[in-house]
Amino acid sequence: MKTIIIMARAVSFSLSLGLTASALAAGAVAPEGAATIVTGYAGRVIDVADLGHGDSETLVEATGVSRNALGQTVFDNLRARCLILARIIGGQPMAAIGACAETDNDGDVIFSSFEGDVRKLTGGTGKYKGISGTARNAPTPQPATEHGTIDYSVRQEVAWTIK
Repeated sequence: MKTIIIMARAVSFSLSLGLTASALAAGAVAPEGAATIVTGYAGRVIDVADLGHGDSETLVEATGVSRNALGQTVFDNLRARCLILARIIGGQPMAAIGACAETDNDGDVIFSSFEGDVRKLTGGTGKYKGISGTARNAPTPQPATEHGTIDYSVRQEVAWTIK
């Protein structure tokens, strides 16, 4: 039981450092801009690989919904799904790495990858085709809403361009 608690805390810490969701709302998207987004996530541990000596790698699936903090339609109401690899090496949580796909109400998708607190927008479909950009994340752990989840919110400062 103690090991599970330690791993859950490390996963929560690593997730909070690494997660962000970049989301744009349905409709026209400006060719460039910036927004402040808050995404609520629930993370579920898929598997844990014990690497010995207290080291481990944990694969987590996180899902959530993004909201534009200023009430704008851009980056609002996207469904996010991320796969995250959280690592403990030498007894210390390392920066989480992973990738996300975020889908708007029209079915258009934004793809991104992240390491630590930096996310890179890497492309998209539909109105997001050609999107690139970055986001800085400020995560906050939240009380779990379901048994077996790791919940948190991430405030993101997103800047993008679409070519």
